[in-house]
Parts: sequence; structure tokens; C-alpha cells
Amino acid sequence: ITADFLNDGKLEINDIVELGQRIVSTIVELDTALVNLKKTTAMSSTQLEDFYFDANSIAKQMGVTTAEIIDQASAWSRLGYNSKEASTKMAQLSSQFASISPEMDVNTAQEGLASIMKAWDIDVSDVKSEIMDNINALGNNMAESNQDIIEGMERSAAALASVGTSYEDA
Repeated sequence: ITADFLNDGKLEINDIVELGQRIVSTIVELDTALVNLKKTTAMSSTQLEDFYFDANSIAKQMGVTTAEIIDQASAWSRLGYNSKEASTKMAQLSSQFASISPEMDVNTAQEGLASIMKAWDIDVSDVKSEIMDNINALGNNMAESNQDIIEGMERSAAALASVGTSYEDA
């Protein structure tokens, strides 16, 4: 029981009801997220169960909710990264990218990373070193936000790649 439920050190019936509602709401949110992931992934029931526990650990590390990690994995799965390893890694990376980028939410991080990955055929194992680290360094050196850089890259990635511009030159 958290401190926000204690009223002068006493737990009241309204507090218990509110706590119960929060628990039910969280369970429904997690169940919905897992059902959505199951629709888009190639994971078995056992892998989904394992993924839930992995997502919970990742969420604690990233400072986000477990449902957000599962939702990110679903989004990555819909983009074709539907193995347990790929969707887990990309959910972690998009959450990490959003957390180190002021004002960027996880959806913007996911969409931007996906655009760049698809345009230049960047593998999941190279996302951090090839995309995130470079954008972060560029943002620090050019006094631009990561969000501005990722949005610009997202808008131009396919066009630049189609005319032969390398990711590094872009």
C-alpha cells in the first residue's frame, strides 16, 4: 500500500476501493496489450508469458509501464519484427531512445527508428550504434533536439535512400 492511500496513517474504505479499481484497471490494460501482441507476433503462449516477465524488467529499467513496453513490441511486430528477440529488443531501444530524448514520446521514437531502419536496411543489432548513438551525438554537437533530427530523417529517409544517399551522409 503506497503512501498516497494513507490518510493520517489510517487506511479508509474509500482507499481500499480505489486501490482495487487501480489493480483491476492495470490488469485489464496488461491483458489488452498482451492480446494485441499475440495478434501480431509469431510467439507461442510460453514465449508470450516469458515476454511479459522480460517486459516488466525492461519497463523498470526504462522507467515506463509494462503495458508501454508490450505496446511497443506490438508496434514493432506489426512492422515485421515479430520474433520474441526482435520485438523485445526494439521495444527496449525505442523506449530508451525516447527516455534520453527530451520531449520525444515512445511512439515518435518507434516511428522514426522504423523509418530509418527500413530505408537503409539497418539490422536490429545495429540500431543503437548506427542510429541512436549517431543521432544523439549529432543533437549534442549541433544543438538540435533528437526529436527534430528523427522527424527530419523520418520524412526524408526513403527519398534519400532511394537516390543512393548513404545513412552516414544523410
